[in-house]
Amino acid sequence: MDAENIFGKSLDIVNEQLRSACNRQEMIAVVERFLIKLILTSKGKCHPVDGISRMMTWEKEFFSLDKFIKTACLSHKQFDRKFKERVGIPPKQFLEIVRFHNAFRMKNLYPHKDWLTIALHSGYHDY
Repeated sequence: MDAENIFGKSLDIVNEQLRSACNRQEMIAVVERFLIKLILTSKGKCHPVDGISRMMTWEKEFFSLDKFIKTACLSHKQFDRKFKERVGIPPKQFLEIVRFHNAFRMKNLYPHKDWLTIALHSGYHDY
């Protein structure tokens, strides 16, 4: 599939800027400007699930899925369907990934801590 069919003629300008870039940092800046422009001009409507998915990554405590479903004011089935549509994976799997990411980050920040301590602190109940 040709990228011009998706992004339009503005891709020619981006390609020209990438060709004239002197180093990798300039190339990254060109692509970032292009992506930011795409995001700002997108017509997708904001949905409560978008905010909930961000909230799931920020929470320091490990809440059940029901708390997030109540916050979104949706039924369990609607929340699952919308979450998968907007994020790409089911909400339960997303929370598992967030929990694992937090545990892994904690181990990197505190390499002297043992895995059992990190697992318990991250909301896991067994080793």
